[in-house]
Amino acid sequence: MTATVPDTVIAPGPGAPPAVARPQFSCLDGLRAIAALSVLAHHVGFDTGATFRHAGAGEFLARMDIGVSVFFALSGFLLYRPMVTAIVEGRPLVPLGEFWKRRVLRIFPAYWLALFVIVVAFGRTLSDIGDVVVLGGLLQIYDESRFFGGLVQAWSLSTEISFYLLLPLYALVIRRRLAGRSAEQRLRFQLGAIVVLYLAGLAWRMLLLGADPPGIARIGLHWLPGQIDHFAIGMALAVVSVWAGRSPAVAERLERSTTRPWIWWSGAAAAFWAVSVPLDVPGGLAQIPAGTDLVRQFLYGLVAFLLLAPVIVEPGVRGGSGGSGGSGGRSGIRRFLAHPVMWWMGVMSYGIYLWHKDLIPKVQLLLGWENFQGNWFVVFGITLAASTAIAALSYYLLEQPLIARKHGRAARPATVWTGLLPDADADADADADADAEAGAVPGAVAVLPGRRPRAGDGAEHRPTFWRRVIVVTLVGLVLRMAYLWFSRRGIYDCPPETLLGCAGDSYVYHTGANLIADGQGFVSPLGLLDGNRFPGADHPPLYWLYLAAYSFVGLDSYTWHQMATVLAGVAAIPVAALVGRELGGVRVGLAAAIAVALYPNIWINDALVLSETLTILLVLVALLATYRVWRQPSAANVALLGLAGAAGALTRAEVVLVYPFVVLPLLARHRALATWGRRIALLALAGGVGLAAMAPWLIRNQRQFEEPVYLSTGLGVTLRYANCDQTYSGRLIGYWWFECKGDVDLQALADQSVLDKALRSQAIDYIEAHKNRLPAVLAARFGRTWGLYKVNQIAYLDTFEHRPLWATRLGAISLYPAMAFAALGMLVLRRRRVPVYPLLVPLGIVTFAVLLTFSQTRYRSTAEGSLAVLAAVGMLRTVEVARARRQRGRGSGSVADRQPSPPSQA
Repeated sequence: MTATVPDTVIAPGPGAPPAVARPQFSCLDGLRAIAALSVLAHHVGFDTGATFRHAGAGEFLARMDIGVSVFFALSGFLLYRPMVTAIVEGRPLVPLGEFWKRRVLRIFPAYWLALFVIVVAFGRTLSDIGDVVVLGGLLQIYDESRFFGGLVQAWSLSTEISFYLLLPLYALVIRRRLAGRSAEQRLRFQLGAIVVLYLAGLAWRMLLLGADPPGIARIGLHWLPGQIDHFAIGMALAVVSVWAGRSPAVAERLERSTTRPWIWWSGAAAAFWAVSVPLDVPGGLAQIPAGTDLVRQFLYGLVAFLLLAPVIVEPGVRGGSGGSGGSGGRSGIRRFLAHPVMWWMGVMSYGIYLWHKDLIPKVQLLLGWENFQGNWFVVFGITLAASTAIAALSYYLLEQPLIARKHGRAARPATVWTGLLPDADADADADADADAEAGAVPGAVAVLPGRRPRAGDGAEHRPTFWRRVIVVTLVGLVLRMAYLWFSRRGIYDCPPETLLGCAGDSYVYHTGANLIADGQGFVSPLGLLDGNRFPGADHPPLYWLYLAAYSFVGLDSYTWHQMATVLAGVAAIPVAALVGRELGGVRVGLAAAIAVALYPNIWINDALVLSETLTILLVLVALLATYRVWRQPSAANVALLGLAGAAGALTRAEVVLVYPFVVLPLLARHRALATWGRRIALLALAGGVGLAAMAPWLIRNQRQFEEPVYLSTGLGVTLRYANCDQTYSGRLIGYWWFECKGDVDLQALADQSVLDKALRSQAIDYIEAHKNRLPAVLAARFGRTWGLYKVNQIAYLDTFEHRPLWATRLGAISLYPAMAFAALGMLVLRRRRVPVYPLLVPLGIVTFAVLLTFSQTRYRSTAEGSLAVLAAVGMLRTVEVARARRQRGRGSGSVADRQPSPPSQA
């Protein structure tokens, strides 16, 4: 790790000072005060050493920086809520210049005062103009060398400033995107967009924690993308709050769920205990492991949500209680939060945040204590009193006059952060342009040029299809990254010259890609283990080249290659959505995307450096091209199919079989191709494109090796490992065994083609001598592959390739419902007159490959995408049938019963 930024010691403060009073949210002022006090408690615990001396209380003091989540969620709620109202009502937003001017006036004057005084009076230094610009401009989170400069706790203000810059632009895009929609549609869309923000924040955090990129390291966790999930929590609550104000049904549900805030706060306490005690987060400056950091971030956000959610309702929505603690909701928690003392402490919390951190060592020095010494209670009390007094002076002498100037009138009693919100008067003065824009017909959908309607592709689905696919893709990304960080990170950290514990295809792909990036060409990594350098064709080249592209720009570690593989796996999700949409419309497309995102036998490969992930993606691309050719056999679609087939074959050699079993029958039997001349021309186009794509590799192999080599030299060694006494009987029947190779030295021969030929010959000789065992062996291979034979043993053997046992067992279990739903999906598609054989060909290819060689779960990857898409069709049909049965009494039928008409050319 290159980062030096601690994860626990510096707690953030509130993102903005208070301003104009809005009594309906006075509970939030009290909550803000609690967050500020928790930050103070955290820093006092660190500086006095109480965090480390007291085994019980210290664990909770170390986690008091949880105030950051509350501050950020409050900021997201209070800043976004008026924007939600404007968007829903079709009124214009506050002009960008005005919004940003207010933010500058609320943040920077008090910050500059604190920075100047602390630099001058407390002995801090600003060594050059760079310090002045970076620290004065709140840019320190982007400069690791200055991260601790000035006010060390001000990093959260830097993050807040980033949020202030983004939020109005985000709201503007959302508002324009929702022109013409109904109010409910606008609210639903905003909730969906906020979910995307939350998932994007998690993905960013996983990326940085895993990659640890030079120059960014963990300071990137403090950038807005690394904290946007906590802002998104407040933004989502803002949408819910506005929705409750417009819908009695929503308001009633919210009333019922928040009548007892103590239940929510008990949940917050439980989550805080979980992050403090059982999670065992390292304290102080210790580096937090990646997986632990992700869980901590989630639990911090959960605490913020549970504290904020029960106090967000406006007066009038819940009998006048709302966030004010009014008469309708006089619970003990609301009365406490709305108490004048808590309200005033919330008003002062910005100044407390700015001043307290540098006051703590001064208090210790005054009392005669060194760093990491002192009584926590004494230091906390004195620091709180001193920082509150200075904060009050700063507020009444500087901040409140600026508030009055900003509004052009005498300042009213202040309350927390509401000065950062647009004025109600300004909202009421919205111009007529927004009304005209909102006058569009709700729900109207523009027809995209060149877009052909598909079966089940109702107009109401089109605007939401890609939004939902993006959400599903982000869910798939988070799932895969979590699997990598929590379970598969660091499993293969081996030097290139070491074989023990590192040998296998992952070693070959990882090392081979780095050799290519270094300009060495396709050299056999296995030969290098014995100091021999000779040309290699251990595998087809495309996955090597894919990883080499990352290595070429410096991302050459095994972890980076894992992440590159994850990205390829995530790319398969939207491609599956397109395949499903071609098969049956947007609902099938979304179901296919969900299936590929969540199916364990797909994502289990994505954290390993193996070509199976890329194979799944390319097979799905080939299926997409196949069904586009089926709908419209244009030259462009045929060329795409030919290219996809070649790319798949250059990743796993057996995928080349899509040409005789998919391309040939598809074009030869297509009804829209009236003449054989046209069919032959398109067949030649598909084959020519594929051959042209594979030609460089094929030509290289013929020139490089003594014996003929086409896609790889892996067949001989694979056959030899699969055909010996150990694999023809006994516990490993149908599997492979390393000792089957006998005394052959795989690294000794300089020409891999000669070795490949020799091993093929040995394997064929063994097969001919044991023909009587072939039926049993082939049956075992088939059974192992499709979950019919020795399932538990296969799950255990799969762990040898660095798959965790829980994941291999989950994959084995999930195969059965996948096959059952896939069978149903096949029947549904046949009923709808959609050709099924392109989806079945990958299953046949897998069966042929394992019967020829041996059974291994990852060899099934060629078929996993097809299986997931077929299963999605079957699951969707099951849901539709169940829904139809419920609606039968009301005379409604299943949507699926309305069969889409096949295309005229099919």
